[in-house]
Amino acid sequence: MNAMGAIFDTSALLERVAKEPVQWDNAGQPVRQYFIGSVFSLLPSGKYYTPWAWGNLATCPACGGTGQLYRHSRRVRKRALRRAIRLMRMFRTRPKKWAKMVKARTRADGIASGLTCPRCAGLGSHEAADDARWYAQAELELAAVRLCLVAGEGDPCDLFVAQLVDDDW
Repeated sequence: MNAMGAIFDTSALLERVAKEPVQWDNAGQPVRQYFIGSVFSLLPSGKYYTPWAWGNLATCPACGGTGQLYRHSRRVRKRALRRAIRLMRMFRTRPKKWAKMVKARTRADGIASGLTCPRCAGLGSHEAADDARWYAQAELELAAVRLCLVAGEGDPCDLFVAQLVDDDW
């Protein structure tokens, strides 16, 4: 279990889903679905956003929306960048040392580009990262009891818990 704790009472959800009538989804499979709420009430941010238009999310306070934290001085970053350029030039002239150069170059690139922000996981918004963590935890909990999380067909902000019905229903 992670630091978030349990999101759902899975035994109660199993009972409620079992009481729902069987429906057929778009793929023609029999499923049972139970409405658990809206994105606005369930997710930590309480917001619905799309990856191409996420202006309604606040920027991360730790990294200022860049997704990276720089812990190295400018001198160290410049030296790593110069080393990466030198290794690239060496790679063009001496292709036999490929593995050693690639390993050193990736290490240098990691220093030059900075570290990923732990608060927003590199997304630039702590709200988006919290929502992603919530979805991951919810899917883990539901998968343990053979349920899944489904968005509504008419309104994608509605969330349902769904269960695929076996042939012997």
